[in-house]
Amino acid sequence: MKLVRLLGTVAAAIVLLGIFFRLDSLHARVLLALWPEYPHALPFQGGNMWEMGVRTVQLVLLATVLCTAIGVPLGIVATRPRYRDEWAPIVNGLVNAGQTVPSLAIVALALPLLGFGFVPALLAMLLNGLLPVLRNTAVALESVDKAQIEAGLGMGMTPRQLLWMVEIPRSIPVILAGIRTSAVLNVGVAVLAGLIGAGGFGAAIVHGIDLRVPPLVWYGAVPTALLAVIMDFFLRRLEEMFTPRGLRLEEHRS
Repeated sequence: MKLVRLLGTVAAAIVLLGIFFRLDSLHARVLLALWPEYPHALPFQGGNMWEMGVRTVQLVLLATVLCTAIGVPLGIVATRPRYRDEWAPIVNGLVNAGQTVPSLAIVALALPLLGFGFVPALLAMLLNGLLPVLRNTAVALESVDKAQIEAGLGMGMTPRQLLWMVEIPRSIPVILAGIRTSAVLNVGVAVLAGLIGAGGFGAAIVHGIDLRVPPLVWYGAVPTALLAVIMDFFLRRLEEMFTPRGLRLEEHRS
């Protein structure tokens, strides 16, 4: 049943985005009607909404998957007694540095090393979105009730069994909230990727700002905002679906 709900949510998000991205000509006509003084601003020569939407979704999804694949294990390592004192300050320091540096500066710093295009944009999104995943994972694991851990030890569980059977299930809601935050942040950084030729909606926004053409800015900004809203809604639904039933009952009682 959970798998069916998950597939239904994914399908609904894809269909909604796909329908909107296909309304390219309607979107352009509305914007030109709002700004009739720019009759030749659209269509955008850098691509239509479908092409830019696919590239933006590719960037956001890949960056979010990488942030999750790296941030969750690092968060687990940073909370293990064996590594906490030695590795936790290093990991937290590196990730905090990546979050402290502005996204635009990260994009600019990656440019001389990796050039223009998809890869430097992905690196900037990874560095910007890693902290919420790592921090939420570490905080969630550290916040697990010690009495439950002691109960597991009393039952003869090994540290690995405690992690997978007690700590992670109790931490899932907070971990998923960190992933959701990372994904929404990455939508914003994906817009900056237009500055370095990575494509996506950021290309239209950047060109519109450079040329001071409002309909061109809105041509990229409106679908970007819609993507962020749908991404947040979709991941919030995932958070609800994967939260253990016992935790949901505890929340309702409290």
